[in-house]
Amino acid sequence: MSITRAGATTYTWAGGSSGAWTTASNWSPSSGYPGKTGTTDIAIFNSNNVTVTLSSTLTIGQLQTTSWGYTGMTISVSSGNTLKIGRAHV
Repeated sequence: MSITRAGATTYTWAGGSSGAWTTASNWSPSSGYPGKTGTTDIAIFNSNNVTVTLSSTLTIGQLQTTSWGYTGMTISVSSGNTLKIGRAHV
């Protein structure tokens, strides 16, 4: 079960095996990226062995994967930045 908050946009990773979090074309819809305009946005990853680079501080509501047995996801956060997911920090 998934709960979506009002005003949240759901973005699905479309950037292949690696890419920058803040590049809108790496997400579907490509109108933005999770955390760009809303702190309740949802980021979904549907594939294995993904490396995403984050070079700014962002807050999102949820980080989800839809694959059972999912392995190999790395979020590389540059020095001095954070990714806040709900109440957790990465």
